[in-house]
Amino acid sequence: MNQHAAPVGGCEHYIHRTASRLREAGIINTLLYEVDGAISPDFLRAFDHSFPLVEPARQLNAIGGDLVYLHRVDNPELFGVLQELTLPVFRFYHDHQLFCLREHKYTAIGSQTCTRPTGLGCYACLGFLQHSDRWPHVGLRSLGALHARQAANRHWDGHLVASEYMADHLAEHGFHRQRTHVVPLFVEHSGDDAPEQKQCSCDSGSPRVQGKGVVGFAGQLVRGKGVDVLLEAMTRLPRQTHLRIAGSGRQQSELQLQSERLGIADRVQFVGKLNSDALPAFLRSCDVVAMPSRAPETFGLAGLEASGLGIPVVATDVGGVRQWLRHEHNGLLCLPNRADALASALARLLESDALRRRLGENAAVVCREQFTAERHVLQLLRLFRTCLRGERL
Repeated sequence: MNQHAAPVGGCEHYIHRTASRLREAGIINTLLYEVDGAISPDFLRAFDHSFPLVEPARQLNAIGGDLVYLHRVDNPELFGVLQELTLPVFRFYHDHQLFCLREHKYTAIGSQTCTRPTGLGCYACLGFLQHSDRWPHVGLRSLGALHARQAANRHWDGHLVASEYMADHLAEHGFHRQRTHVVPLFVEHSGDDAPEQKQCSCDSGSPRVQGKGVVGFAGQLVRGKGVDVLLEAMTRLPRQTHLRIAGSGRQQSELQLQSERLGIADRVQFVGKLNSDALPAFLRSCDVVAMPSRAPETFGLAGLEASGLGIPVVATDVGGVRQWLRHEHNGLLCLPNRADALASALARLLESDALRRRLGENAAVVCREQFTAERHVLQLLRLFRTCLRGERL
């Protein structure tokens, strides 16, 4: 079950990839999606059946499945229906939707990373304010309503997360730790060696020039991703260093203006949003990939995508990034919201071919050995089958 039936974001990409792998393992998948969600025929092909959620109780009885795998939905009425059913329910927590009034998990004032459980302090953060389409264009969010949704989700048979950070965060919100399981995400491409010197399909035709210093970023252009800090860091790097940004989002125009204001517009290229087929070529066009997030990543799959291709990553030490990035082994960590620290880490990699090669090779090995689709699906099936046998998870 999910709000959307289309590749809207990372959650949906995960659902599509996992459904395809589960089908290969002989599992019959039926997708139930919200009637107001996005729909894509290509997305639906990964499933044996798909239906809009209209009468969930009747639909689930008619489908006759063995268990429910819940994803990004925020429907209290649906939660109530699921609690009444005898079917086991597992939920994968892809983001902080249930654990932050703002959903962003960084402070409204000062943009500082937040890892605290929801409470009265959220009001001081102005988390109760939200945009509204109706005049005066300001709505209110209730902490009580958020806590009620948390309480409803604590009933599920299994809580799945991609990192130890997220498992701890659920525990801080009263979720049963023994029913919370860390099932790390995966990448479906990997590289044993340093990235090839090849043209990027999204480029205008210019080949990648080794040694010029190409920093890459792939992700949403929203404040939580910290691209503004990355632009500030670029002013501290040599002028021959270039930045390539793949993605789209509500902060794009602001970031483009910032690059002009900082005098680095000629060194920054916005290539737009890329599909999963074009992403590997983009990543290979970079010497280093930056993940400057200020919002705590629940895992940080964008960084793992680069690691799988043997490209070293510089990431801020927030959220679940340490689940796959070991400092000085397969990448570098730095403090969030610190352009100086980010620039220093990027400079270390750009100035040393040997360091880039060593970290990149280690990154590819870590991905190949620990973060594969086969490993992920095997963990899922073990949990599902253990629950269906009535054994303790």
